[in-house]
Amino acid sequence: MGLKDTIVQSAAGFLIERPGKAKSLDEWQAALAASGAAIDERAAAAKDPVKASIVLRHISGIERWGQRRLRVFLGEPAL
Repeated sequence: MGLKDTIVQSAAGFLIERPGKAKSLDEWQAALAASGAAIDERAAAAKDPVKASIVLRHISGIERWGQRRLRVFLGEPAL
């Protein structure tokens, strides 16, 4: 195993796996559902629903981009 692989595995373990072990899958599902409900409430309470929709799409796009970059960093081929 090369230095790059060692660093990647160490970083993944420290940044992704270690925090994830603190909760079970059911706890993660409940936390994500609660976060989603809070986001829905804030979007519904927005004064300008069109702008809220645009902002949410923008945030979702950033999240998808970040997840894709992480997958490439962990070894998947770039698109």
